[in-house]
Amino acid sequence: MIGISRPSRHGGKVLAYRHFLLQLSRLHLFFKQLVFGRVRQSLLVVAPLLRGGLREPVGALNRSSEIRPSVRLCAASGTKADKLFECESIHGDPPGFALGDSLELAVRESRVPDMPLFRVLDRIESEGIDPVLPSVAEENGQAVLRGAALISGDRLCGRLNEEQSAALSLLLHAGETGVLYDGGARRQLTRLRTEIDAEMNNHTPVFTVTLRADAACESDGQARRTAEVLQQRCLDVIQILQRTGCDALGFGRMWMQKDAAGCQANADAWRSAPVTMRTEIHCTPSAEGGSR
Repeated sequence: MIGISRPSRHGGKVLAYRHFLLQLSRLHLFFKQLVFGRVRQSLLVVAPLLRGGLREPVGALNRSSEIRPSVRLCAASGTKADKLFECESIHGDPPGFALGDSLELAVRESRVPDMPLFRVLDRIESEGIDPVLPSVAEENGQAVLRGAALISGDRLCGRLNEEQSAALSLLLHAGETGVLYDGGARRQLTRLRTEIDAEMNNHTPVFTVTLRADAACESDGQARRTAEVLQQRCLDVIQILQRTGCDALGFGRMWMQKDAAGCQANADAWRSAPVTMRTEIHCTPSAEGGSR
């Protein structure tokens, strides 16, 4: 392990680069951890590892005394991790500071899934539920969040754009609040609650997903529009999960609990199972008024 640190000009904060060389059976891969003066950490996962499998390296990271279980994992998208770590913010912050701040804000607003190391490991090792990692890309010299990487088992199986990632994050209720963009309108969502029910029909699972939230709207009409947009986006992303085989919502786990024998006979039946999506929006007054 090689550690390099240098003081920044931001109140004595130190940005440390730590390179972790994980020797796997056939591949040597580098992880770079960003350690912030505040307890704010991000870990980028490089693309070859996403394709080759996360189980061994994530397990090794979890066993390392150098890595906190709360460190958030991200997936490098469309560029090498080295390039992302060279990016600086538009305000001149050292590499990584802006990315860490952006990730924390996006998780708080339920725009990207919150996937710390311990949660990723739990989902990889558990049957019937998969992790989803926020994607980080380089644009115009800046490291920016761009959707999410879908994982099936421990391998990359697809990607979501920003709108789809936000819909999935709302379903996962990554934060207590969220933001829904509908054209030029911005709706603030609070008190997010998701319920998933599974019923058996001749050993075939049928799922009902209900998302409830309070929304800052000026009228019942805006609340209905918010519910309709939210319902369609959530249903679209559920269909993407079924098509790619990423069980981010734990359909397989629920089916296993309801009908273990049927699940063992056909573990992938959740991918073609009927899904009913329901949204319930309670209109609340706001200073923003949900205005355009």
